[in-house]
Amino acid sequence: MPLPEQPCQLIVPGGRHFVLRYGTEFRRNDLPHFPSGPADEVVARVSAKPGDDSVLGITNLSPIDWIAESPRKGRYVVAPGQTVRIEPDVKIQFGNTTVEIKPLLSVPLKSGWYLRIISGPNAGQEFALTHSHLTLGGAPPAGLVLPAPQLPADQIELDIVDDHILIRASGDLLKVNGKNVASVPLRPNDEFQLGNLHLRVINQQLAQKQNKQIGFLQNMPAPTRNGVVVGTLAGLLILLFALTDNFHLLPVALIALSLVVPIVVLTRIVETYNTSNISINTLLITFLLGGSLGMVATILPQVLLGMPPIMFLAGIWEEPAKLLATFWRWKHPVYDKPMDGLIIGTAAGFGFAVAETAGYGLDIFIHNSLTLLEKKIPGGVLILPNLSQQGLVAMLLNLIFRNLLSPYGHCLWTGILCAAFWESGRSLKKAVKDPRFLKAFLIVVLLHGLWDSPFGLLGILISAGITSYIYKERLKHNGYSQ
Repeated sequence: MPLPEQPCQLIVPGGRHFVLRYGTEFRRNDLPHFPSGPADEVVARVSAKPGDDSVLGITNLSPIDWIAESPRKGRYVVAPGQTVRIEPDVKIQFGNTTVEIKPLLSVPLKSGWYLRIISGPNAGQEFALTHSHLTLGGAPPAGLVLPAPQLPADQIELDIVDDHILIRASGDLLKVNGKNVASVPLRPNDEFQLGNLHLRVINQQLAQKQNKQIGFLQNMPAPTRNGVVVGTLAGLLILLFALTDNFHLLPVALIALSLVVPIVVLTRIVETYNTSNISINTLLITFLLGGSLGMVATILPQVLLGMPPIMFLAGIWEEPAKLLATFWRWKHPVYDKPMDGLIIGTAAGFGFAVAETAGYGLDIFIHNSLTLLEKKIPGGVLILPNLSQQGLVAMLLNLIFRNLLSPYGHCLWTGILCAAFWESGRSLKKAVKDPRFLKAFLIVVLLHGLWDSPFGLLGILISAGITSYIYKERLKHNGYSQ
């Protein structure tokens, strides 16, 4: 088959286009508003120049004259039997229809562009867009075959152009927001429909680049950037609190300080392993639920049973509480892989770690820095809190220590447990009978107990080492157990 010097396509009114290959034929019904005649009559064919197979042209097989216009030859008549050379920016008028020849940019692409099915029985399935030009369809010879047999094989075209993709389709195959369109430019996270398939455009790298940052932050990796922003905010809040003794600053300062290392680690995990494009909304709400339900679980034994806290047994009630924080994503149609559970569970665990760290910081500050100062005023005595530098320093040292340890405790335990829960089918009824889930639950409770055991720092270090190993193995196996 002759190969053209430059691949091109024919764009017709309405957005439909045809790849111009040797031997391609056009019938009257392929060209809207073409002069009347038999619908299946061949009116044009792509042919090669005699003696030079790299030069292709469109031969006029119809009974009427065409009008062609090209940058090289200007405007001229193409009589029946004559040929128009295929080259970029040529326009051809067939009766009342004008078509245009454009370059077909079909070059291999690095990974990054995907189409993801987001509803129906194939929800979550992804298709890599490996070339800048592709035909989509329900069967071969489409370049990208989708699980929709009702789609034609050669009437949907896709081009990747810089920061977006352009999709064109004939008839009513293509819909955006429920409306039929012939062609549409789509950017990362945009959604569209092809027949019964509901798809989303995915390109995480490009989406991150389009999220413009300012100043020196622009070239920083996202984890570092988030850590710098939160750390700077925490530092300013603590400084203002130290200068003003304004207790209104203390809650947000404690939360910001407790978040510095967790935000760096969580961002890194999500950026590297989030293949399902788990939304910020999901991560944020799960983070807050993990912190809230986890803290409730820490005091329930005291409230309900009247028993003092037994630290090395805390995992028995805290780990289920953090797992419960992910309940609102147990039935999500896309976040269905063990890796999704690992990431969502990690977010819940970090939520509890931040809440717990802030709580310990407040407790230490109160017990080390608050004394009462009496000040005489007209008509009586005013009792004021007297802040000591010792209390502030003790609080900061504790927060720094717990920040550095936070990536090895609650977040990883909950991630491991949730990955096993996802692996068991995201059902409590199934999970309590599944050895994989029961084993994961036992392991995280024991590791939690070792962390809180009387062995002190030695217990923490052993627990952190074992936890890190198990978590990394989960990452290596896409969230699955070995």
